[in-house]
Amino acid sequence: MAGDISRPPGDAVPAAGARGRRVFFALWPDDALRREILARAPGRAEHGGRPVPAANLHLTLVFVGRADAARIRCLDTAARRVVFSPFSFQLRGLGSFPGPGILWLGEAEPEAPLAALAGQLSEILAKDCGHRPEKRPYRPHVTLARRVRRPPQPMPVPPLLWQVRRFCLMESVDTPAGPCYRPLAGYPTQGVEADL
Repeated sequence: MAGDISRPPGDAVPAAGARGRRVFFALWPDDALRREILARAPGRAEHGGRPVPAANLHLTLVFVGRADAARIRCLDTAARRVVFSPFSFQLRGLGSFPGPGILWLGEAEPEAPLAALAGQLSEILAKDCGHRPEKRPYRPHVTLARRVRRPPQPMPVPPLLWQVRRFCLMESVDTPAGPCYRPLAGYPTQGVEADL
């Protein structure tokens, strides 16, 4: 594991640049879970798309977009108000969003605790920081590939168990090799320490 990314209340999230940062909240898998996710991903030859690098695999809870330093501080403070107990779910199927050419691992079961966490976080961000909640229904998934040319038919996969003990505020950083995602802060369940 990389070191603990959670901070006591009042510690500052690193400052954003003049243009702000692209940020979102997500479940951030550990290395073992990443290997399990990749084991369920079809090969590039099958779909013709661009696989998401293993280090970028995640499950989005709330997408925020570009945020300046003051907004990031607000997001961080608001996220600390989310109260949830540890829970588990399984990802049980492959599918795609044909329009944007996204191949995903999803079909969460049970979906209710995951949707409740995303919903609570979205409501708190809206109230405290003026975040505009997503109007589309929440579809929890891990993006496996983008620009997919041959989307597979929806199919079941061996269930992947994901135990949720924290969620993270993430940043998307542009690099010559493409976007790189990194955690800025972690928010553990009650009584559980973040271990990133």
